[in-house]
Amino acid sequence: MPVSPGSSVRLQSQAGIALITALLVVALTTTAAAALLSRQQIDVARTENLLNSEQGYQYGLGVEIWAAGLLAADRKTSNTDHLHEPWATKLDPVAIDGGAVSGYTVDMQGRLNLNNLAQSGENGAIAKERFERLLGVIGAPLAIADALADWLDADSEMRNPHGAEDEAYLGEKPPYRAANGMLVSVTELRLVKGVTNELYQAVAPYVTVLPVATSVNVNTAPIPVVMSIIPGLSEGEAKSLAGAREKTGFASVEEFLAEVSFLGRTGNALGLAVTSDYFQARADVSLPRARVQLTSLLQRSASGLPRVILRSEAGE
Repeated sequence: MPVSPGSSVRLQSQAGIALITALLVVALTTTAAAALLSRQQIDVARTENLLNSEQGYQYGLGVEIWAAGLLAADRKTSNTDHLHEPWATKLDPVAIDGGAVSGYTVDMQGRLNLNNLAQSGENGAIAKERFERLLGVIGAPLAIADALADWLDADSEMRNPHGAEDEAYLGEKPPYRAANGMLVSVTELRLVKGVTNELYQAVAPYVTVLPVATSVNVNTAPIPVVMSIIPGLSEGEAKSLAGAREKTGFASVEEFLAEVSFLGRTGNALGLAVTSDYFQARADVSLPRARVQLTSLLQRSASGLPRVILRSEAGE
């Protein structure tokens, strides 16, 4: 039976529609496949990043163990802590899986413990005076010491001439209150009245925050800290004291104060020491897809065995 011209047109139209539909299906399928492939590649890359980060963290823990071992061994063989002992030696970069790991240990008692200002009586007064001198060394307003003392005390009453309590902070954006307690991180100093970012960056290398009141180790204190613990000490005199502790460090606080007296200055032995219990192990791990920086605060016990007080991780 012959096909009419109208039927032929309809068949051609239907065939065209079927072809277009088939092309759309192919296009959608191709797009979906490409999207799935792209998602898979992203998931693979994310997984590799996570694995590299975890691997870097484990290497960082290895540096922590390395530092703890050196500190434990040191306690068994030495009655003082100074910068020429094995624990103070830097771990040069060691090649690992396409990257490198390095690390070093810092004596946190070579710095001024900001929480010492929370002490009562003479101990707190001396700690505040030393912090004021440190502020003077770096060219910062001494009033910050008053503000910090009020931040640390347990009440909301302003007890210092240039102190600050809630009313000084409730007007900030956003508003907040004074902690009225011990600092838990050095970064908290940024919240104290008068502390700018520039000032914080200048003072941060010379201060620490520890869970208890601690003495300053005169064998490991940097020059600005040495200047802060002795009234009127010049930078040149502080460098002279640092030179006198080379190689073996001061055997006792009395030996250190004898050197101070030789320079014509007077020092107070309160809050000074030649040994330390708190150290920070710092690890830097670089891998193809991640960089991990791990810091571990270690407390060394009388037996020499350190325990981890705090870990902090930075990565990229």
